Amino acid sequence: MYLLTGKKIQSNLPEEFLVRLGNHQIKHEQSVKYLGVIVDEKLNWSSHLIKQIETKLAFSSSVIYKTRNILPLNMLKLLYYSFAYTHLSCVLQLCYSLGFWQPRHI
Repeated sequence: MYLLTGKKIQSNLPEEFLVRLGNHQIKHEQSVKYLGVIVDEKLNWSSHLIKQIETKLAFSSSVIYKTRNILPLNMLKLLYYSFAYTHLSCVLQLCYSLGFWQPRHI
């Protein structure tokens, strides 16, 4: 697989750009995982953040869901604040500081 970066490179290439190594065609990817970080063609790692947060929130929601009939409400709240809330608050701060999200003023 290969990844092309830069505006000039991508705008000058034909749509059917093929890369071959011997008789094997190498697949073009929109994003790649390199050293544990997902990077897209614009060298943006927001897709990495989204994937990591999705994984962590899926885990925390499944833990809370599976224990909802076993644990009392105060323990479920403790699970929420220890698993989900920390990730959500960090993501919102990061998105705001990087300019991905701007809150609306009322």
